[in-house]
Amino acid sequence: EYSDDDFSHILGYDDENHKISRLQEITKYRIADVELAKKPIDALGCRIDKSFYISKDDLYEDIREFDSKYSKPLNISDKILSSYPLMSIAAEFKKASPSKGDINLSLDPVKQCMEYADAGVSIISVLTEFKYFKGTLKDLKNVRLATEKAYGTNRPAILRKDFIIDRYQILEARANGADTILLIVAILGVKQLTDLITFSRSLGMEPLVEVHTDEELDIAIRCNSKVIGINNRNLHNFQLDLQVTNRLVSRLDSKNIIYKPNDKNKPDIL
Repeated sequence: EYSDDDFSHILGYDDENHKISRLQEITKYRIADVELAKKPIDALGCRIDKSFYISKDDLYEDIREFDSKYSKPLNISDKILSSYPLMSIAAEFKKASPSKGDINLSLDPVKQCMEYADAGVSIISVLTEFKYFKGTLKDLKNVRLATEKAYGTNRPAILRKDFIIDRYQILEARANGADTILLIVAILGVKQLTDLITFSRSLGMEPLVEVHTDEELDIAIRCNSKVIGINNRNLHNFQLDLQVTNRLVSRLDSKNIIYKPNDKNKPDIL
């Protein structure tokens, strides 16, 4: 479906001696996990009750049911701009991470995220990957429902933070109340990223596209990303470089891309 060139920016591309990074290890696991979720047969080839299988059609029906009861997704771009000229803050909920291990497995996602909402954050990021982060889609949905009950459409936008590589995961996110999703350029092919951005928008969600390098920023722009997040941490080795943001913002300046709101223009990207 995708040409080899689509993945030339991926770490280790065309290097037969490449040892996969931690990010790639997690992504490899998620690819297998998603494929398993899409099939009504378990990993050992044993037949299972099809009632445990959630098809794409089931997810579309779940979306229709959710929309009949609750408000449509918030546009993350509009949500960020609504805070201008004040800073728009995103808060994250996770119980564990690959670098820190278990952080607090007993933490209540609703209680914690309502504290974020009460503090006035614009976005709440909820981890939904279980093996490494101990997150679930149930966490995401419960946070969405609690914040909407308390604040209506003035609530924070809810982001599904995961290693998204398939349309199926985007349907899952939408069916469980996400307003937006995270797409990480470092794990996606160029056409794959374009496809996932387009599909997300078809469901009413503007995705947040994450970059760390100059090349990843160029790809995000080329794929028509509207909301770009710069990660100062290299997810392959977890090293932090606070100069990454400054360097990539300078790159936007050199391309004459408007990325700040002003009285005359809406930014090309955020």
